[in-house]
Amino acid sequence: MENSLHSAVWKGQRAVARLLTERGANIESRDNNGCPLHRASYWDHEAMAGLLLQRETSTAKLTPILPPPDGGNQSNCAQGNIGLFKLLIDASADKDLFLDCCKTNLGVNYWVAHCHPMSQKTNLKMSFSAPYVERRKTKKVFLKQVNQIINWEPITRILARYYTKGQSARGRKAYPPLVLFKMCLLQTWYDLSDYGVEEQVNDVLSFMRFCDLQLEDDVPDHSVVCRFRKALNQTASWEVLLQAINEQLTAQGVVVKQGAIIDASITPTPRKPKGTKVYELPQEGEAPLQASPNPGVDREGSWVKKGGKLPYGYKRHYGCDQGAGLLLSVATTPASAHESKHMAQVVKEAHLPSGSPVLSDKGYSSASNEALLPGMGLKSRLQGKAYRNAPLSKWAGRYNKLIGKDRYKIERVFGSISRWFGVLKARYVGLSKTHGQHVLEGIAYNLYRTPGIILSNSLYSM
Repeated sequence: MENSLHSAVWKGQRAVARLLTERGANIESRDNNGCPLHRASYWDHEAMAGLLLQRETSTAKLTPILPPPDGGNQSNCAQGNIGLFKLLIDASADKDLFLDCCKTNLGVNYWVAHCHPMSQKTNLKMSFSAPYVERRKTKKVFLKQVNQIINWEPITRILARYYTKGQSARGRKAYPPLVLFKMCLLQTWYDLSDYGVEEQVNDVLSFMRFCDLQLEDDVPDHSVVCRFRKALNQTASWEVLLQAINEQLTAQGVVVKQGAIIDASITPTPRKPKGTKVYELPQEGEAPLQASPNPGVDREGSWVKKGGKLPYGYKRHYGCDQGAGLLLSVATTPASAHESKHMAQVVKEAHLPSGSPVLSDKGYSSASNEALLPGMGLKSRLQGKAYRNAPLSKWAGRYNKLIGKDRYKIERVFGSISRWFGVLKARYVGLSKTHGQHVLEGIAYNLYRTPGIILSNSLYSM
């Protein structure tokens, strides 16, 4: 009977192993090679996990189970052994047992949940449905790749610093900010509204797994996502998240700051003034005649003439890496602001190493910008601009063409964000909210392209 039990456990036959145990088989026995039966748990055998969970196991009983006979450590448990994780938590294991488990995303989630059990809603109890959901085949491999590439622990710390909901000892528990941040990413990638992302996370298994939610967990509703985005807009923390993610991509060789390319584009808003202006007659002693604001108009936007058209809205200023073309910095202004006046902000937030070139079109050409870049320790690669009675020379035209050969990368950023994510207008009202939209689009763009760049670098290095 003991040999049959060993065979059932190693084959993952949970029902057979349970039946043999009920008939008196000893789970503490060893096989013919002297290997203890509980060692099967290190290879994520469901049968063994089920047997151990059915027993009244104490923390002292877990001690001989945790270190494997071959001298490994708890990180073996972090390689997907969901049953053993639940066993540790059900037995109220000490926090030190989870230290090595923090080397993987699964371990990090448990460590964060264990350190903050009262502040936020956490999945401290691992669901029995989790391994079955994990085996479900989906076409959205991209979401799994992002979770494998990005270490979410530093992102979680940044979010906890700026999003302080639920940290009070009183009141209801708040949703983990990382779940809400991932829902914002899903919104951008798949062009979803607040209602739409709530519905999709509830229905689509790959979305639910990307947000680290189980089948029995509550999904944040649309109002929670809206308040989370508002909190990050008010604290201007989107740029911090962009820099933190870019630091990880730089460490992996995805972002190589060989230089920067800057440019600007219009983001129109549908909330533009319509019809004729209405003026209010002032009373005696009041301010002079003024136009009354129309309801529903985004008054922080402005008109601009571009290409014979008059769009109303905002202007996004992007700075991208000269190598892979990933986004480094973002600035947002009203549409009427000239791009040359905001080059310093875009270049400063890109954090370029000394001696890096900065490329741009002729819209940024000015004497002040030509003097600004050398003062920042950077090389000026701004296209020349012709003036009245002062046309470009032959060599200046060739110089502009050489710079134009690399400027396609910043144009690709604008075109890809509009084409991939369906971004054709401002989603929100106000400058700060629209800026948050622009930075979030930049984060989503970088993460969207990262798996392909890593694969391309791997093939190139072979």
